[in-house]
Amino acid sequence: MSSDRKKTDSSQSAEQKRQESEEQLSLLQTITSELSTVDDLSSALKIVLRQICEKTGWALGQAWVPNKDGSVLVCDSHWFCGEDDLQEFQVASEAIHFKPGVGLPGRVWESKQPAWIEDVRQDPNFPRTTAAKSIGLKTAVGIPILSGDKLIAVIEFFMRESRAENEQLLRVIVAVAAHLDLVIERKRAAEELSRTNEILHSILSDMGDAVIVADKDENFLVFNPAAERMFGAGAIKANASEWPHHYGLYLPDKVTPFPHEQLPLIRSIHGEEVNNVEMFVRHEKAPHGIWTRITGRPLRDSNGELLGGVIVCRDITQIKEEEFFRAGQSRVLEMIAADAPLADVLTSLVLVSSDVLNRESVVTTELDPHLPQVQAALVQIQQVLLNLIINALDAVEQLPPAERRIIIKTRADKGDVAEVSVRDFGVGLPKDQPDKVFEHFFSTKQKGMGMGLTIVRSIIEAHGGTITAENAPDHGARMVVRLPAAPGQVQKSKAAA
Repeated sequence: MSSDRKKTDSSQSAEQKRQESEEQLSLLQTITSELSTVDDLSSALKIVLRQICEKTGWALGQAWVPNKDGSVLVCDSHWFCGEDDLQEFQVASEAIHFKPGVGLPGRVWESKQPAWIEDVRQDPNFPRTTAAKSIGLKTAVGIPILSGDKLIAVIEFFMRESRAENEQLLRVIVAVAAHLDLVIERKRAAEELSRTNEILHSILSDMGDAVIVADKDENFLVFNPAAERMFGAGAIKANASEWPHHYGLYLPDKVTPFPHEQLPLIRSIHGEEVNNVEMFVRHEKAPHGIWTRITGRPLRDSNGELLGGVIVCRDITQIKEEEFFRAGQSRVLEMIAADAPLADVLTSLVLVSSDVLNRESVVTTELDPHLPQVQAALVQIQQVLLNLIINALDAVEQLPPAERRIIIKTRADKGDVAEVSVRDFGVGLPKDQPDKVFEHFFSTKQKGMGMGLTIVRSIIEAHGGTITAENAPDHGARMVVRLPAAPGQVQKSKAAA
């Protein structure tokens, strides 16, 4: 009988262990599933406390976390089985903080090891003894939750019975705590990645330069707002051969579509470093065109394998316009130095102003071949004429492209006066006082300073000439400059006539 009883007891013990193992495995699976739905540490701790108490028989569970400066542990979360007197212990816990080594949470914090107390009423390092005695709590266990060597939290559990240390149960709780550490770290990593992405998105959104990233299959991954503004549209799903047509990409001649195999982004995707490639971009949102200078780099993984490419595109339109202007000005100055006729200088000025401003305006010239020479500082006359031409182009800029036109005429008046007129087809001048435009600080432009025409008049008058402003019969304005012919030119002009 004795032998049969031992076999029965052994069989029952094995069955009990098997059931405990199954319950503990189920506990881990349940906690894992629930933890996947939470976003913060407090919520995760509450799930662990509730599940461990419900599945393993603990009456009360509490979680302690370091305060902001990391000097003490404070009670963060709790769970108890519904008995009202347990709330008294929880209230007592919330009223106390633990330093390293003090109380159950403090000793676990200091050692970073689990601690089992068979009867807290007899433990000399348990500051909450009075509260525990009043509601009959005895056994307690504390478990550290670590991230590397850093303590994230301490969880503790209590029951009313006195129970010797149960190694298997302790291993389960430790396993749960370790799993919680992994979940927390994963969520922290996800939060850090999210913050990094937000920062990166903010940087890309605020950048003045266009930034475009594509993978090795030529799929766009990043197309920041500056890129959308520069190229007139966002990322598209299309073969790279379609990019030049879709985004209006041209070689510097402004006419030839940029060959797609030579695009800086394609070259970067193929592993090439690209520096300072100039491209002209023209589309319906930028009909005058945009000059851009592009730098590109390939993107590789830690093993050096190509992942894609990135380009940074800087708007250099103003720089290019200044280059064109300086080049045009040099041509004009060379003509002046060579004592070229005023009509030829005027023609060059028209080309300079039209090319610089790229206004899509029609500039018509009607130049008198018998215009007398004038005695003047031609650099100053250049300034006058360029100012009048630019003002005329400004006046028609808001019109549809087909209506943007100006007319520049020269004529000899009786052989002793060289007359130049610049006429636009804009809104015109103040009807009652067209000459008001020559007054200091008066301007018809929103951003004008009202000094340009004042200076123009002073230059013309210093050369013994006149300048008048008038409204054209249909619409628009006309500026007329009259300069006296140089001595000796009057007779030549009359003889030619």
